[in-house]
Amino acid sequence: MTRQSDFPNILSFDVEEWFHIRRTEDHLPVERWAQLPSRLDFSLGQILDLLAQTGNRATFFWLGWCAEQHPDWVRRIAAAGHEIACHGYTHRALDRLTPDGFRAELRRARAVLEDLAGRPVRGFRAPSLSLGPTTAWALDVLAEEGFAYDSSLLVTALRFNRPHRPHDRSAKLPLSHSRTDLLRLLHQTELWRWETPAGAILELPVSVRRWGPIHLPFAGGLFFRVAPYWAVAATIRQFNSRGIAAIMYAHPWEFDAASPPPPGRAIEHFSHRFRLAAGREKYLRLTKEFSFIPAGEAVR
Repeated sequence: MTRQSDFPNILSFDVEEWFHIRRTEDHLPVERWAQLPSRLDFSLGQILDLLAQTGNRATFFWLGWCAEQHPDWVRRIAAAGHEIACHGYTHRALDRLTPDGFRAELRRARAVLEDLAGRPVRGFRAPSLSLGPTTAWALDVLAEEGFAYDSSLLVTALRFNRPHRPHDRSAKLPLSHSRTDLLRLLHQTELWRWETPAGAILELPVSVRRWGPIHLPFAGGLFFRVAPYWAVAATIRQFNSRGIAAIMYAHPWEFDAASPPPPGRAIEHFSHRFRLAAGREKYLRLTKEFSFIPAGEAVR
């Protein structure tokens, strides 16, 4: 396929169900999830067809619970040449977990994914992009567990689901770290590296556009669906002209107009449902115009 740009950007999908929202556990305990209708068969089929049609490859950050419910899809996606990465197990945001609880979620989800994909899982993305100054302890846990990169950071104030202070006040930055250095890095919008006692880990922040002092989100979800396509495309071309890959993301439910409305507040309904049809058309245009590779391949 002839594209305007063959510069390799990064496309990723957070593989979760239509009912997985910022505070899923407050509305739907995990024990009830299996009783709800699944829409992943349809939406993952749409996504794989789109990628095959446009000749692109992507990273699929799988929720461990979803992988257990849909093992054949994990195998099929891996066999198609896409990267299998980790999105946690129960969709709990980092500020709802302790370091020990986070470690347990990582190990449980990773074991499922590696068994199904037949290859190491090197990447992680936290539910709700919940890495921030109050949850940066997660980087140490990821490094200790042998992950190579994380992509859980969205550097913008223009969001309603910013990470809060964890319930467990003992989840602080380790004493071995320079808090000043890490807090500075957590405001960086391009790839950075953090050294921990267990080794280094790369952070791949979701792409944002600078507009004066403001970081404008555009790279996925509601932000991508609301932004004019010409502005998104112009921003990616600007990134690529500077040798920088745009890091884009989407969710399977964004490819499924028939998915039920999510639980929770009105803002959740709005963010899940607004301009879905326009979003699907924009993702098609995006993957026709630009080249995409998996995140793990890009960081290598």
